[in-house]
Parts: sequence; C-alpha cells; structure tokens
Amino acid sequence: MAPFQSMHLEILNKKYSPLAAIAIMDGKGNMKTYLPFELDEEVYSENSRTVVQKTALDTTASNGHGYEDVEDFIRDTLMDTLLNEIFESWWKVWIYAGVPLAKLMDFVANPQFSSLSRSKQMFHDWLLGHAGKNDYGLTDLIKALIRAECKSAAQFVVNHLQKCLNSGAFRNKPFGQWLEAQNLKLEHIGSVNDAAEPMSDVFLIDILQYFGVDCVFLGIACGLTKQERRDLSEPHPCGPQLQLFTLLCKVRQKERFSHEGLCVLLKALQQLDLNETKESIILLTKKWLDTKGESKQKDAKSFLDVIKQFTETSSLD
Repeated sequence: MAPFQSMHLEILNKKYSPLAAIAIMDGKGNMKTYLPFELDEEVYSENSRTVVQKTALDTTASNGHGYEDVEDFIRDTLMDTLLNEIFESWWKVWIYAGVPLAKLMDFVANPQFSSLSRSKQMFHDWLLGHAGKNDYGLTDLIKALIRAECKSAAQFVVNHLQKCLNSGAFRNKPFGQWLEAQNLKLEHIGSVNDAAEPMSDVFLIDILQYFGVDCVFLGIACGLTKQERRDLSEPHPCGPQLQLFTLLCKVRQKERFSHEGLCVLLKALQQLDLNETKESIILLTKKWLDTKGESKQKDAKSFLDVIKQFTETSSLD
C-alpha cells in the first residue's frame, strides 16, 4: 500500500457543534478516508480556527448543521465513530437490524472489503433503504445495537439525536418533527426485544453466547459432511463467532423444517455433553413459545415436541 501524501485538518461546522475531521489524501488530492471528531469547546477558539483551511462546508454551516440534507448529516457525523464502537460485532448489528442474511454473506465473502469497510457500506445502504422513514431507521438501529451488546454505541446514537434536536437544524423537516416527539432516553427507545423464533437468524445470534466448543467437533456432531466443514478448521477473517454462526446456518439449511434443525443441534450438544448450552437454548425456545401468536400455533407445537425430547420433565408450562 502506498503511503498517504498529505493530511488536512478541517472544521466541519461551528454552529451545530465544533466538529472537525482529519482527512487523509492521496497524491492527486483525493480523500482516501477521514476521521471526524468533536473539538473540546474549552480550548476551541476563533484564533485556532484560523490555522485550518476553510472549505465549502463552512458556507453551509449557516443552516445550523453543515449539511443540506439529513442523510449526509447522519452519515458523516455518526458513521465513523459508530462503526469503530461496534467493530467485530458489526455483522450481528445488521442482522438484528433486519439486513437480509444473503446480503450480509455477500459482503463477508467479498475479499475487497475489510470488516470496517463492510460495515460502512452496510450503514450507507441502511440509510438509503430507510430514507422514506422519518427516523431513517435509527430506532431499529438503536434496538439492534442494544441486542448485540453494543450499549455504548447505542448511547452514542441517542446522544447524537439529542444534539440534532438541540440544534434546531431540522425543525421543519420530518426528521426534526420525529425528534421532537421522542423521549430521547436509551431505555425508552431501545425497549425490550421480542423473543426470536427458534432457528431464525436472530435466534442463532442470540445463542452464540452459550457456545464454548470447537466448530469442527460441533460440525461433526451435527452431521455436516467433510465438504460442509471445510471452512471450519481455519480462522475466519471476520472472527470466530461469525464462523460459528455460519455453521449453525448450515445445520438449519440441511433440514427441511426449522424444528428439525433445532432437534439436530440439541442432539449434538447432548452428544458432546454440553448440557448447559443445551438447556440455555431450550429456555430461549420456551420463551418464544410463551409469547407466540395464534399464527404460530402449528410451528409452536413442532418446537414444543422437540424440546420435550430433551427435558427431564414433561411439564413445560
């Protein structure tokens, strides 16, 4: 990789908050990447402002936020800090937020992207896909961050929204009207998540925390062929939890119905004497059974029959 040619410090906006960014440029003056940050108001002054190059962004600061539209503002002031906060959990966040598994796996399989660049692209696509919503999908994103145990990142988003509200910059836009109607507290926006249907994408991520077994041994116990296990012996570029998640997806895909995949998984855990993991998965399944709607009655009976095979008592009330 060729070294960068220059670095530029620029004030992004002043009226909304003293934001700045360090931009890394190539030899042709093209920006390769940037790092936004918030200046300390106690040391920030007009004198310090004169030492940095003014840009076209200064002219839009009179709008109160430095950007002409909400999408640019959310992306440019939120994205980098947020993505650094979630780091290895990026893929969990996007599954929890509702990104299709096939799309996520396409990004994972693309060698051109690092984990950070994959997450950046996901965030960009997420904003574009939710541009028609008043909240730009940020409510669902906050809930996903909490579920992925990225609470500090979720709090960062809430703090960001509070700054947007305080600035008054979007008062006449649907986004600003949505902000004014919100109780901008993390515990309010990120309310309790519903139990996930057993063997769904969300369920498989929820149960990752209970595993402490080598993927190869688990794959063998679950009946995966040598070809299906070929990627399990080498470290996964996106981390061991994504490797385990991929394994669980393969177990699910091998069976015709989700409850059959759950049965295969529980049998494998029993065979490996991983009873605590097995019991934790059964408890999560029962939690979903307790909250099922009428439309899930048929599926519920199938899952109930499965976990009855692995419980010492027949009472599941």
